[in-house]
This record gives sequence, C-alpha cells and structure tokens, in this order.
Amino acid sequence: MVRTPVQGNGQNSGPPPILKRAVEAHQMGQYQAASKLFRTSLKREGESPVALFRYGLLKFEQQQYPEAARLFRRAAQREPNSGPLFHYLGICLAAMEKNDEAISAYESALRIAPNQAETHNNLGHVLQWSGRLEEAQASYKSALAIKPDYFEALNNLANTLNLLGKPAEAVPLFEEALIRQPRFAEAMVNYGNVLIQLGRFDEAIVQYNKALQIAPSDRDALECLARTLQLMERGDQAVPLWEKLVSLFPGHEASLIGLGTTLRELGRLDEAVTAFEKAVEVSPKNVSGYYNLGLSRSFKRDERLFAALLKLERGFPGSNPLEEVEYRFTTGRAFAGIKDYDRSFQEYDAANRLRRSQLNYDEAEILERFTRIQSVFNDEFMSSRGQLGSPSERPVFILGMPRSGTTLAEQILSSHPAVFGAGELTGMGNAISYIAQKVDEGRFPEDTALLEDKEFAQLGSDYLSVLEKFSPANAERVIDKMPNNFLTAGLIHLMLPNARIVHMRRDLRDVAVSNYTTMFNTGMEHTYDLAELGRYLRSYSHHMDHWRQVLPQNAMLEIRYEDLITDLETHARSLVAYCGLPWDDACLNFHETERSVRTASVTQVRQPIYTSSAGRWRVYEQHLGPLLDQLEGIIPSEA
Repeated sequence: MVRTPVQGNGQNSGPPPILKRAVEAHQMGQYQAASKLFRTSLKREGESPVALFRYGLLKFEQQQYPEAARLFRRAAQREPNSGPLFHYLGICLAAMEKNDEAISAYESALRIAPNQAETHNNLGHVLQWSGRLEEAQASYKSALAIKPDYFEALNNLANTLNLLGKPAEAVPLFEEALIRQPRFAEAMVNYGNVLIQLGRFDEAIVQYNKALQIAPSDRDALECLARTLQLMERGDQAVPLWEKLVSLFPGHEASLIGLGTTLRELGRLDEAVTAFEKAVEVSPKNVSGYYNLGLSRSFKRDERLFAALLKLERGFPGSNPLEEVEYRFTTGRAFAGIKDYDRSFQEYDAANRLRRSQLNYDEAEILERFTRIQSVFNDEFMSSRGQLGSPSERPVFILGMPRSGTTLAEQILSSHPAVFGAGELTGMGNAISYIAQKVDEGRFPEDTALLEDKEFAQLGSDYLSVLEKFSPANAERVIDKMPNNFLTAGLIHLMLPNARIVHMRRDLRDVAVSNYTTMFNTGMEHTYDLAELGRYLRSYSHHMDHWRQVLPQNAMLEIRYEDLITDLETHARSLVAYCGLPWDDACLNFHETERSVRTASVTQVRQPIYTSSAGRWRVYEQHLGPLLDQLEGIIPSEA
C-alpha cells in the first residue's frame, strides 16, 4: 500500500485538533463536514503536507480530480520527498487524461520509493494509453518483480502483450491471474477477448459467462458475449443480451446500436429501425446512430431526423476526420434515398477523398500481386499438382468482387436444408500465412513452389478444421463467402480439388459504384479513389480471365448477377446442381431464411428478388469519368 506522508514537523504530538476532526469526519463518510473542516484547518493551523494530502484524498474520492491534483501539488512543494504525494498526483492527472504529466508524476514517485508495485502498475497504465507499449510492458514486469502475486499487474501485462501482437503469450498470464484471484471478472473478459483473436470462440464464451456469474450486470462482459455470439452467427442468442444491456444502461448508445445491428442481421428490420431511432434519440449528435439507421431504411426529405442529420454538418469539417467520413457516407446515402443524386455523389466523393487521405495505399504493390499470383499459378503448375489436396466435397467458395452478388448467392444456397452459410471465413488467410512462413522472410505466392506434395492435402485438412468450428456437423456443404478469395482460386483448387468455386460476376460499373458508396470497416483501400478503383477492377477482370484458363473446366461455376435477378429459378437450380445437391424450393424463398447476414447487403437479401440495383451506376454517370476511363475496353466482357 502507498502510505500517507509524515507530518513533517519532527514532533510526535499528533495532528492539530481541527485537522484531526476533519480526518475523522472523512473516515465516517461525512464529506461536506470534512471538507469544511479541512478548509478551516488549512486556514488556521497552516498548510502542512498532511493536511493538504488528506484534503486532496477527500477531493480524489469525490472524483474532483483537478482540485485534488492542485492540493497534491501544494503538498509536494512542502514535502518533495514523499512518494505517495506524487503517486496520487499521477492518478489524478491520468484521470484528467494529462498523460505526459501523469507519467512524470509517477516517475518522481518511483525515484523516491522505487519498490512500490502499485506505482509501477499505474505507470504502466498511462504508458499503455500513450501507445508506449514496450515501456508499459517493462513497468508491469517491475511491479511483478516486487509483488509476484499481483494479479492486476498480471492482467495488465497480458493486455499489453496482446496489444503488441502477442496474444498467445498473454494466455498463461491471464490463467495465472485467475489462479491468484479466481473471481477476477475483468481478467476473464480480457482473457475472452484474446481467445477471440486466437479463434478459440467457444473458450471465450466460457470466460464471458464466468465473468457474468460473478458480476451479472458487467457491461463489458455482456457486450463482449453478445458481440461474440453475433460473430458466430448466433444472433438469436445475442439479442437477449443486448436487450439486457439496453435495460441496464438505457443511455448507452452502443448497446442500442449493437441490438439494432443484430436484429438487422437476423432480418428483423422493423425492430432494428426502432433500436437505431432510439440510439439517435439517446445521442442525437453521434453519427453512428444515423449511419446505421440509414443502412436500415431510407430517410425522407421532410422528416425530423433528416433535418437533425443535416444540422450535424456544423461540427465538420476538420473536428474529427474519422467521424466526418462516417457522416459523409451517411448523408450520401440519405440524399440518394430522396433521389438527389448530384448532392448524394458530392457527399460520397467528400467521404472517399477524406478517407483516402488517411490511408497509406501502395497501388503498385497491390496490382503487382495479381501478376505475381498468375505467374506462380500458371498452367503447368496447376496441372502438375491438380489432385494432391484433400478430397472433401464439403466446402463451397462463393467469391468475386465485394458487392457483386456474393451475399445473394450465399443466401439462396444456404436456404437449402443440406447447406450451411458460414459467412466470410479466414481459413484461406491461414493457408497463405503458412506458405509465407516456409522460409525466413518468405513470400506468398512464390513460396508455394516450395510445398511438398503432401502439404497441399494438409492445407486442405487445416482449412476443413476451420469449417468445423463454424458449421454444424450435419451440413453436407458449408459456404465460405469471403469475396476476396478470388485472388487465390488456384490455391483453393490445389488444396481442395473437389471444392465448389462459385464466381459471381456483375457489371463492373455497378460494382464500382457500390464499392465507392460503401464505408468498409477494414481493408478495401483501393475503393476510395475512382481511378484507383477502376485500375483495380481492370486487374481483377484479367485475373479471373487467368483462372478460366488454368482451372479445370468444371472447377468453377460463374453466374452473372444480372442473370440471377432476372431469372432466379434457372440460375438457382444451376447453383444447387453444381453443388451436387437435389433441388429444394426453399432456395426460391431465400429472403425468409432465418440466419444471420453480416455483410453490407444485409437489407437487400431480406427482400424478394428485385432488379432495380442493376444499372445503378447510371444515376451517377456524369461524375464517374475517372472510373469509366479505366474500365474502357473491358466492360462488354463483364456487363
């Protein structure tokens, strides 16, 4: 424990009488009386370090951090060799988000009293918040060297290792912290978050539930459990958790948005809209509520919320660039909803330009990757390794450019009773990482040539183990709908030669507009500039030409989005037959299928087939010059 500073006058007569009464009142919880007595003591009995410190502690407990910090500073001026004064000063400054000053205060405390584990731990906190992770790690280790059973420091060190990209190293520290303190709910939640990163979802759920057994109303535990169930497409189980959060914390906008997004993914659109409207009411100046509401329904020109959305523009530009990007995407969609397409494009264009300015996108490197993959996965390479992989027929890969109809195809096929739609999986990313680690400073795709024959089957088996985590055992076919798997269709075939590969094609102009008007969470850096987007789409088109040449004839089924929406039954039957399954009429009623849909197309696939999205690019045609210039000459083959 950090001890109170001494009286400092060399006498043993005890505290002055008024100060003594102030301390006693404070200890009895009589804060108003104690505050008055402290002020009287400072005026009549002098500003001793103890009086200033004790009064500072009172203000600290009342969370009046600026006043507490002022008192601790005055005390430290009179007793500069008191570690506790600088320790508590550091806590106040950290609470005030004055991180540099807090670090300086903690360092002063440790120069005076270097063996205070709590001070090392608190210093680690502020260093972590400041992004100085290596120094934070050292501080937590210093705390543990002094106090090996310091379970809070074990938890904090584990969190820092996770932030440093070392989640596996964090696991044993969380486990030790929970041995030291079995009822440490915070560590259980943090442990669960690390397990999520490691793909150990079921174990993470166990930790969140343990935390809730200890603290049933813990907001972090409830929210993390809800988000994990949502991620695992168990939205029906997540909804009651979000509803509990909304009940416990009615003013917490994030809980309302979490509830709304889960309801939307489940196809309960009216309920989702209600949740988002409540989020806007709770936090009318926060863009996220409007953004999610706009994804769920169109704004109307004369409605109150549309006017409220436009008023938010006064807070931009420049105040918060990331929030402004979200705002401009929201207003772009809102103006499109009232058919003001010129203003809509103006807003979308502003959003994309601002987002592009925030990104470090190496276009040459990205486009060169297409060429490198084609060079490695040439006709000779593919034909010589064609039957080395795992023979399973279970996987179905639906791929193509994002917003090309991949979600629609997944929803149609997953409506079949023998099919499970697992969403966008990362299994192919694991395979690429394995290949890149074959040698020091290895590279994909070049190091694919270093694989032994048996490793193709092993990669296939490893991928199948990913499917097992995300699908029921009785599913004959499991869909991986990661669109960008189009990059590695050749590797998919070598790993899993009997897997079905479905390529969704769409008019590249519509793909481009759909990408340009979508705010992606991560990646997709090529979509924020029209010319760059056009060049990427040109490379994509040539890349798919390559796969058509080197893949066996029946290895990939291609479906044009425009054909699918104009003749649903013909192409749905073709899709089901390609997957080796008998026809089921449920595939025509895909919009009624009760499953989570977590992509940007979530609202579209909850409706019967409609054709209005075909040719959408034309309403923006006059603004698309840089894009159309890049697509010249390849549109006829894709349209």
